Amino acid sequence: PPTSSLMATSLTGSVNLLNGISILPDNSIAYVNSRAHNMRIWNRSGASANYAGTFIQNNRVSNVAGDFVTGAGNGPDGPALSSLMSSPSDVISRMNGGVLEILVVDQSNHCVRSLDASGNLTGVLGACGTTGNSANDVVAGTLQMNRPNGIAYDGLGNIVSTDTFNDKIRYWN
Repeated sequence: PPTSSLMATSLTGSVNLLNGISILPDNSIAYVNSRAHNMRIWNRSGASANYAGTFIQNNRVSNVAGDFVTGAGNGPDGPALSSLMSSPSDVISRMNGGVLEILVVDQSNHCVRSLDASGNLTGVLGACGTTGNSANDVVAGTLQMNRPNGIAYDGLGNIVSTDTFNDKIRYWN
């Protein structure tokens, strides 16, 4: 069982609603804030490092996607710090071919976005900004969801996500 607790930052106030969390390969922590419509990384690697095109000093937290000042919005695909999200709810990460892969559920835009090493945010599952209820056997580019919420990788590396308001679990390989 855990024996101690460490809180790097005090996250209080009405702008915070912390949701999904993912431990990165270097032990840093990626998490989403649904009310601030952004994703942040807490660098716990032991040294200053670049994450998704953002330099973060050791043991510091920095925004890497979404614009919490502007608030909620939809995209566009491109530079993550100027791309708008709406109520992101979960994040997952893994090493894929030696490259860090980060996926974030953009819940109120009804899609899943990918954050690449260069700092670009791109819709990869679902039609961002469009709600719908696709059939059970569709390709990722034509998929329509209604408020996806959770996301995970299965043991084979396939993506599994909840399509909350459609009462479905979506699976992509």
